[in-house]
Amino acid sequence: MNGIDYEVVAVDDGSTDNTYNELRGIRDRRVKIIRMNEHRGKCFALHMGISKSSGEIIATIDADGQNDPGDIPGMVKELEKGYDCICGWRYHRKDTMVKRISSKMGNFFNNMFMDLNLHDNNCPVKVFKRHCVARIRYFDNFHRFIPILIKIQGFKIREYKVRHYPRIHGVSKYGIRNRIFGNIKTIFIVKLKHKELIKCN
Repeated sequence: MNGIDYEVVAVDDGSTDNTYNELRGIRDRRVKIIRMNEHRGKCFALHMGISKSSGEIIATIDADGQNDPGDIPGMVKELEKGYDCICGWRYHRKDTMVKRISSKMGNFFNNMFMDLNLHDNNCPVKVFKRHCVARIRYFDNFHRFIPILIKIQGFKIREYKVRHYPRIHGVSKYGIRNRIFGNIKTIFIVKLKHKELIKCN
Protein backbone atom coordinates (compact mmCIF):
# COMPACT_ATOMS: atom_id res chain seq x y z
CA MET A 1 0.00 0.00 0.00
CA ASN A 2 2.99 2.30 -0.51
CA GLY A 3 1.87 5.74 -1.58
CA ILE A 4 -1.75 5.10 -0.56
CA ASP A 5 -3.33 6.73 2.49
CA TYR A 6 -5.28 3.93 4.13
CA GLU A 7 -6.79 2.57 7.34
CA VAL A 8 -7.38 -1.03 8.41
CA VAL A 9 -10.70 -1.79 10.13
CA ALA A 10 -10.36 -5.14 11.90
CA VAL A 11 -13.63 -6.64 13.17
CA ASP A 12 -13.36 -9.19 15.98
CA ASP A 13 -16.65 -11.06 15.72
CA GLY A 14 -16.89 -12.28 19.31
CA SER A 15 -13.78 -14.48 19.12
CA THR A 16 -12.93 -16.74 22.06
CA ASP A 17 -9.21 -17.03 21.33
CA ASN A 18 -6.45 -14.42 21.60
CA THR A 19 -7.51 -12.46 18.51
CA TYR A 20 -8.44 -9.27 20.36
CA ASN A 21 -5.20 -9.12 22.32
CA GLU A 22 -3.21 -9.71 19.15
CA LEU A 23 -5.02 -6.82 17.49
CA ARG A 24 -4.46 -4.53 20.45
CA GLY A 25 -0.76 -5.27 20.22
CA ILE A 26 -0.55 -3.64 16.78
CA ARG A 27 1.00 -0.20 17.26
CA ASP A 28 -0.26 1.58 14.19
CA ARG A 29 -2.60 4.57 14.20
CA ARG A 30 -4.10 3.36 10.92
CA VAL A 31 -5.54 0.23 12.55
CA LYS A 32 -9.05 0.56 13.94
CA ILE A 33 -10.38 -2.33 16.04
CA ILE A 34 -14.06 -3.18 16.42
CA ARG A 35 -14.83 -5.79 19.05
CA MET A 36 -18.27 -7.37 19.32
CA ASN A 37 -19.21 -9.00 22.60
CA GLU A 38 -20.95 -11.90 20.91
CA HIS A 39 -20.61 -13.76 17.64
CA ARG A 40 -22.93 -12.22 15.05
CA GLY A 41 -21.60 -13.82 11.88
CA LYS A 42 -19.71 -12.66 8.81
CA CYS A 43 -22.56 -10.61 7.37
CA PHE A 44 -22.99 -8.37 10.42
CA ALA A 45 -19.22 -8.13 10.95
CA LEU A 46 -18.77 -6.91 7.38
CA HIS A 47 -21.61 -4.43 7.81
CA MET A 48 -19.95 -3.06 10.96
CA GLY A 49 -16.58 -2.79 9.25
CA ILE A 50 -18.04 -0.84 6.33
CA SER A 51 -20.08 1.46 8.56
CA LYS A 52 -17.09 2.26 10.80
CA SER A 53 -14.67 2.89 7.94
CA SER A 54 -13.93 6.49 6.96
CA GLY A 55 -12.45 6.33 3.44
CA GLU A 56 -14.16 7.07 0.15
CA ILE A 57 -12.86 3.77 -1.23
CA ILE A 58 -13.57 0.56 0.68
CA ALA A 59 -11.81 -2.78 0.28
CA THR A 60 -13.11 -5.96 1.93
CA ILE A 61 -11.20 -9.15 2.67
CA ASP A 62 -11.68 -12.17 4.95
CA ALA A 63 -9.21 -13.02 7.70
CA ASP A 64 -8.83 -16.73 6.88
CA GLY A 65 -5.63 -16.20 4.92
CA GLN A 66 -6.98 -17.56 1.63
CA ASN A 67 -6.93 -14.22 -0.14
CA ASP A 68 -3.93 -11.98 -0.77
CA PRO A 69 -4.18 -8.33 0.35
CA GLY A 70 -1.46 -7.65 -2.20
CA ASP A 71 -4.18 -7.73 -4.87
CA ILE A 72 -5.95 -4.69 -3.40
CA PRO A 73 -3.70 -1.90 -4.84
CA GLY A 74 -4.23 -3.25 -8.36
CA MET A 75 -7.98 -3.32 -7.80
CA VAL A 76 -7.90 0.27 -6.55
CA LYS A 77 -6.16 1.31 -9.78
CA GLU A 78 -8.96 -0.34 -11.78
CA LEU A 79 -11.42 2.09 -10.22
CA GLU A 80 -9.50 4.89 -11.95
CA LYS A 81 -10.63 3.48 -15.30
CA GLY A 82 -14.20 4.61 -14.64
CA TYR A 83 -15.55 1.73 -12.57
CA ASP A 84 -17.39 1.95 -9.26
CA CYS A 85 -16.88 -1.60 -7.98
CA ILE A 86 -14.16 -4.16 -8.65
CA CYS A 87 -15.04 -7.76 -7.72
CA GLY A 88 -12.34 -10.33 -7.13
CA TRP A 89 -12.40 -13.50 -9.21
CA ARG A 90 -10.68 -16.50 -7.61
CA TYR A 91 -9.50 -17.70 -11.01
CA HIS A 92 -7.47 -20.63 -9.63
CA ARG A 93 -9.55 -21.41 -6.56
CA LYS A 94 -7.86 -23.61 -3.92
CA ASP A 95 -10.96 -24.97 -2.18
CA THR A 96 -12.54 -28.41 -1.88
CA MET A 97 -14.54 -29.73 -4.82
CA VAL A 98 -17.79 -29.40 -2.82
CA LYS A 99 -17.13 -25.70 -2.18
CA ARG A 100 -16.18 -25.06 -5.78
CA ILE A 101 -19.25 -26.82 -7.17
CA SER A 102 -21.69 -25.20 -4.73
CA SER A 103 -20.15 -21.81 -5.46
CA LYS A 104 -20.50 -22.34 -9.22
CA MET A 105 -24.15 -23.21 -8.72
CA GLY A 106 -24.70 -20.11 -6.62
CA ASN A 107 -23.06 -17.93 -9.27
CA PHE A 108 -25.15 -19.59 -11.97
CA PHE A 109 -28.41 -18.70 -10.20
CA ASN A 110 -27.20 -15.17 -9.44
CA ASN A 111 -26.33 -14.57 -13.08
CA MET A 112 -29.54 -16.17 -14.37
CA PHE A 113 -31.99 -14.35 -12.09
CA MET A 114 -30.13 -11.08 -11.48
CA ASP A 115 -28.38 -10.55 -14.85
CA LEU A 116 -25.05 -10.10 -13.06
CA ASN A 117 -22.59 -11.87 -15.40
CA LEU A 118 -19.82 -12.47 -12.82
CA HIS A 119 -17.76 -15.62 -12.36
CA ASP A 120 -17.32 -15.19 -8.61
CA ASN A 121 -20.02 -12.99 -7.12
CA ASN A 122 -19.19 -13.98 -3.52
CA CYS A 123 -15.41 -13.53 -3.59
CA PRO A 124 -14.60 -11.77 -0.30
CA VAL A 125 -12.09 -9.44 -1.97
CA LYS A 126 -13.93 -6.42 -3.33
CA VAL A 127 -13.06 -2.75 -3.80
CA PHE A 128 -15.80 -0.18 -4.24
CA LYS A 129 -16.59 3.48 -3.78
CA ARG A 130 -18.44 4.39 -0.60
CA HIS A 131 -21.42 5.93 -2.39
CA CYS A 132 -22.15 2.53 -3.97
CA VAL A 133 -23.15 1.05 -0.61
CA ALA A 134 -24.26 4.18 1.25
CA ARG A 135 -27.94 3.53 0.49
CA ILE A 136 -28.00 -0.26 0.97
CA ARG A 137 -29.98 -1.35 4.04
CA TYR A 138 -28.57 -4.14 6.18
CA PHE A 139 -30.30 -7.53 5.90
CA ASP A 140 -29.27 -11.15 6.51
CA ASN A 141 -26.83 -12.40 3.87
CA PHE A 142 -26.50 -8.97 2.30
CA HIS A 143 -22.74 -9.56 1.91
CA ARG A 144 -23.47 -12.10 -0.85
CA PHE A 145 -25.39 -9.52 -2.86
CA ILE A 146 -23.26 -6.40 -2.65
CA PRO A 147 -22.39 -6.51 -6.41
CA ILE A 148 -26.04 -7.09 -7.34
CA LEU A 149 -27.29 -4.18 -5.22
CA ILE A 150 -24.53 -1.98 -6.60
CA LYS A 151 -25.47 -2.86 -10.18
CA ILE A 152 -29.18 -2.28 -9.53
CA GLN A 153 -28.29 1.32 -8.67
CA GLY A 154 -26.67 1.74 -12.08
CA PHE A 155 -23.00 1.67 -11.06
CA LYS A 156 -20.28 0.12 -13.22
CA ILE A 157 -18.75 -3.21 -12.13
CA ARG A 158 -15.93 -5.33 -13.47
CA GLU A 159 -14.00 -8.43 -12.40
CA TYR A 160 -10.35 -8.71 -11.42
CA LYS A 161 -8.43 -11.97 -11.14
CA VAL A 162 -7.09 -12.44 -7.62
CA ARG A 163 -4.84 -15.02 -5.99
CA HIS A 164 -6.28 -17.73 -3.78
CA TYR A 165 -4.61 -20.10 -1.34
CA PRO A 166 -5.62 -23.31 0.45
CA ARG A 167 -7.17 -22.80 3.87
CA ILE A 168 -4.69 -23.71 6.63
CA HIS A 169 -6.36 -22.38 9.77
CA GLY A 170 -9.96 -22.58 11.00
CA VAL A 171 -13.05 -24.15 9.49
CA SER A 172 -15.55 -22.51 7.16
CA LYS A 173 -19.00 -21.91 8.67
CA TYR A 174 -20.65 -22.29 5.26
CA GLY A 175 -21.77 -25.66 3.88
CA ILE A 176 -23.44 -26.72 0.66
CA ARG A 177 -26.91 -26.13 2.15
CA ASN A 178 -26.50 -22.45 2.94
CA ARG A 179 -24.30 -21.86 -0.09
CA ILE A 180 -27.01 -23.03 -2.50
CA PHE A 181 -30.41 -22.99 -0.80
CA GLY A 182 -29.71 -19.96 1.37
CA ASN A 183 -28.43 -18.17 -1.72
CA ILE A 184 -31.54 -19.00 -3.78
CA LYS A 185 -33.83 -17.81 -0.99
CA THR A 186 -32.02 -14.50 -0.75
CA ILE A 187 -32.03 -14.09 -4.55
CA PHE A 188 -35.82 -13.98 -4.54
CA ILE A 189 -35.84 -11.56 -1.59
CA VAL A 190 -33.51 -9.23 -3.48
CA LYS A 191 -35.39 -9.73 -6.76
CA LEU A 192 -38.78 -8.92 -5.26
CA LYS A 193 -37.81 -6.36 -2.63
CA HIS A 194 -34.71 -4.62 -3.97
CA LYS A 195 -36.46 -1.24 -3.85
CA GLU A 196 -36.96 -1.69 -0.12
CA LEU A 197 -33.32 -2.71 0.38
CA ILE A 198 -31.99 0.51 -1.13
CA LYS A 199 -32.79 3.69 0.80
CA CYS A 200 -34.44 6.54 -1.02
CA ASN A 201 -32.66 9.90 -1.09
